[in-house]
Amino acid sequence: MTLASITAIEGQASVPGEVDGPALQVTVNVENTNHEDALTDTLIVNVYYGPDRTPANILVKPRRDLPLSVAPRETAEGVYAFSVPADAHGQILVELDLSLDLPVILFEGAVA
Repeated sequence: MTLASITAIEGQASVPGEVDGPALQVTVNVENTNHEDALTDTLIVNVYYGPDRTPANILVKPRRDLPLSVAPRETAEGVYAFSVPADAHGQILVELDLSLDLPVILFEGAVA
């Protein structure tokens, strides 16, 4: 799994509980280098921000989940958005958790 991109966007509320405003769009790529289908149905994507690693709220849109599995030697892309205050874009942690059998992958840094 790789973090293909992370970009600042203007999030738009689409369901109760969401709030319009600054957000981050996270694009995740999965490349299956095995000889069997790779299951991605349990993928969890989380974003945290600031020195206290405050959990960001995920937005319903824009969102494009990974397919439930990725065929051998194929790649797939998922897109997720999270509400993150603009003044917190300097300290971001993205967490990708695919299964209990694999280590959690962390990406940390600033977003322009």
